[in-house]
Amino acid sequence: MPIPSGVAVNRVARWQPLMYSQSMNRIMLKFGLYHGTKLPRSQISGRVNQEPETKKPELETGFTTEAEMSDKDRTYFKSFRTVAKAISSSLDVQEVLDMMVSHVTRVMHLKACAIRLLHPKKRTLELVASHGLSDAYIQKGPVDADRSIAEAMEGKIVSIRNVAEDARAQYPENALNEGIASMLSVPLAIKGKVIGVMRLYTATPHDFDEDELDFADALAEMGAIAIENARMYERIKKDYESVMSDVYSFVGYRRGI
Repeated sequence: MPIPSGVAVNRVARWQPLMYSQSMNRIMLKFGLYHGTKLPRSQISGRVNQEPETKKPELETGFTTEAEMSDKDRTYFKSFRTVAKAISSSLDVQEVLDMMVSHVTRVMHLKACAIRLLHPKKRTLELVASHGLSDAYIQKGPVDADRSIAEAMEGKIVSIRNVAEDARAQYPENALNEGIASMLSVPLAIKGKVIGVMRLYTATPHDFDEDELDFADALAEMGAIAIENARMYERIKKDYESVMSDVYSFVGYRRGI
């Protein structure tokens, strides 16, 4: 299914580096992805920054070997690394998103996972990748960005323990028939702009813990980066083709003089 367009992509000349979220920083610190650089805790966003300002910053090495990880962390790390490699080596955003929803479902022991992107004109959330959902549930009707767990479109992670009885769910009866008990809605955002959501579904009531929230949020951020990369590539490609068309036209004009 094609990715809805409409999110502005900066030209290369105005490109700015991405700022990682708190969840991404915590995941990278936890899994030693700062390449061993010692970082003061005050430079790491989020819950690790708990010391008073008057206290000398404690240094973090940023390294945890796989052997030192718990089974859960090791599984998360391998999945995170696989997704990161796919994003860095492929511009096929559909392939990356399909892999993401499959990995998240398996690694987090979910019933299903889906990624929806915001249609800028209709204000609906269009399905672009899913794993574990039936055709009947997928085709239940349009998902309204302003009615279906709207807080996620404000950049908030929303956890619903009982979907069938929560007013924030747009299709509670369909969810009940699908066998969905709990849902986590994680925003996909680039440079502060929410472009869609990743939704996690469980078959039994579930309270997502801190590690699960960080992992899901970090993967959602990576998914948003993959989408941004693909859109930027398409923008650059179109600009290049436009420039080359002008060059060929000018050369043809000069030859005709």
